[in-house]
Amino acid sequence: MLTLGQDYELDRQGSLTRITHHDGQVEMFELFIDARGQKALTSEDLPFPGLRRTLLENGQDIPDVSQDYSLVRRGLTPAASVSRPFPI
Repeated sequence: MLTLGQDYELDRQGSLTRITHHDGQVEMFELFIDARGQKALTSEDLPFPGLRRTLLENGQDIPDVSQDYSLVRRGLTPAASVSRPFPI
């Protein structure tokens, strides 16, 4: 297992993967698993025009979410991320 960091170049050569580090060091792997994880979606990626517009107007290029994944209004209490048919 190898931690690569941000500064490397990846090149697939047939069944091998070649990693060239910023210092010129080269490593070859028969099996390379990219385990960086999924990058965060931006507000631009949301399919809901009103929500997307509101987030972008409030400077949330990447939506703030709490531990339960509900949206968080900066400086205020968490806002529900589901719609409710009546006020609580």
